[in-house]
Amino acid sequence: MNDKFKDLHKMADEIKSHGMRPGLWTRPLIARKDDSKTLLSPKIPGRGQDDELILDPTIPENITRIKRNIALYKQWGYHMVKHDYSTWDIFGKWGVQMKDTFTAPGWKFHDQTKTNAEIMNHLYGAIREAAGDIYIIGCNTASHLSEGVFELNRIGDDTSGKEWARTKKMGVKALGFRLPQNIPFMRPMAIA
Repeated sequence: MNDKFKDLHKMADEIKSHGMRPGLWTRPLIARKDDSKTLLSPKIPGRGQDDELILDPTIPENITRIKRNIALYKQWGYHMVKHDYSTWDIFGKWGVQMKDTFTAPGWKFHDQTKTNAEIMNHLYGAIREAAGDIYIIGCNTASHLSEGVFELNRIGDDTSGKEWARTKKMGVKALGFRLPQNIPFMRPMAIA
């Protein structure tokens, strides 16, 4: 809670009183400034935003916190949760920057026994499990790992109602690159 949002449960009820479905945006891996350094991901060299404190998703205590937060949103009465920044927080790069590497060479999580995909699957699965019947929107997530886990996956960067060039670059191209995947993801797999 803070001065702008004093009672989020009351806010959800008020939104529902207007016939709307309340939703929240969350960044599950962002740490608080008072968090123990033992919970944080090692700093990623060249990240560009070195003041950000990121929880290490390979530490079980952090996954427990994320699940508790998502369950709290449900308890407050929210019907939708958009979680954001997971690939940025995990790898320290935006998708467009991941040309030949996902992250800085030599950088590692505390737990080095899992692959990046296993780490992300565990995080996404924890969010899904805690959410129950809440509608989950993944943003800045790995779309192939989000498939079947979240009801919706945002596939492109921000667009603009004022800058057509940005809308064309970020919105139209995102749809164009996603279109070939729609039918295979929607069609049940044939068993040979």
